Amino acid sequence: MHHLILGAGPAGVIAAETIRKHAPHDDITVVGDEAEPPYSRMAIPYLLIGNVGESGTHLRHGASHFADQRIELVHARAKSVDVKAKNVALDNGQSLSFDKLLIATGSTPTGVYDELVRLHKEEGLSFRNVVTFNLDEYWPMQPHELQSYHRFMREHLFDRIDIDQKHAHIPDGTCGEDDVRAMCDRYEREIKAAGGIDLQILGIGRTGHIGFNEPGSGRSSRTRLITLDRVTRKDAASDFFGEENVPTRAVTMGVGTILEAKRVVMIAFGEGFSSYRPPVDLKTTAGIHNIKPNGNKEILLNFITPHQKWGIHSTYSDNLMMLTRDSDGIYRLMVFAA
Repeated sequence: MHHLILGAGPAGVIAAETIRKHAPHDDITVVGDEAEPPYSRMAIPYLLIGNVGESGTHLRHGASHFADQRIELVHARAKSVDVKAKNVALDNGQSLSFDKLLIATGSTPTGVYDELVRLHKEEGLSFRNVVTFNLDEYWPMQPHELQSYHRFMREHLFDRIDIDQKHAHIPDGTCGEDDVRAMCDRYEREIKAAGGIDLQILGIGRTGHIGFNEPGSGRSSRTRLITLDRVTRKDAASDFFGEENVPTRAVTMGVGTILEAKRVVMIAFGEGFSSYRPPVDLKTTAGIHNIKPNGNKEILLNFITPHQKWGIHSTYSDNLMMLTRDSDGIYRLMVFAA
């Protein structure tokens, strides 16, 4: 079995190592278009100011790490994919066959933000009357830190459009532990004062979490301080230069708060989607099933994917779950009640 991964960033590296753990005898190839060893872009500012050397930006230390894992690194860019022939053509003239193809595309929402910025700059879309509420923030976390969602949102969206900064709300990662509860309650009141959330855009973590609502979060939960799952912290390790540096807690909008939005869109672009099998507990989801005309109980979630007809594993079925992909590239997860 040959696994071909397009993308040598954190997502691609984690995917390759995970595959190796579960398939010790399979062949794994990671394709990246930069000649340097896989590195963290989050570390570049530290490199520029001299806090770390070039090797300090590398995702994995040790010259033989990938060779020891039997993970082949190829420095090239994919030009085309022939799904039927299971073949990828590279810009260096090389052609790679595959049994399974994984496209590791990176951070989910940035493409959405880039399009909003384009609409603002090229088509005059104004955000002056828009009010935003971010889902979460690490705690504790200073807003100027590289890993802060305050900084992330400013760099990717808020500083590039005409939004009134007073209208951009993000949970406060700086407050003391004794003040967190009051801050979370205030966040909920601000959402209600704004008239609620019209459009909620979600990504999804490898544990199945939305926001930082880890498995076991209640349907009626509100904005609160939560302890992060070790898988979540491991996935963020490259941004923090090691899992030991990832905060153990975060402030997140609750499941109940999210479900009160008038419309919810879940965006799943990338590396985790090919193996996504959400941890669904039908007992906890019983209250949010929709009754369909055929009498079946199901949850219907819309997934937006850029893979379109490349769709990685376009369908799967378990005892109670089925993931389908429509011809328009929209994935729909249906969870059937017993």
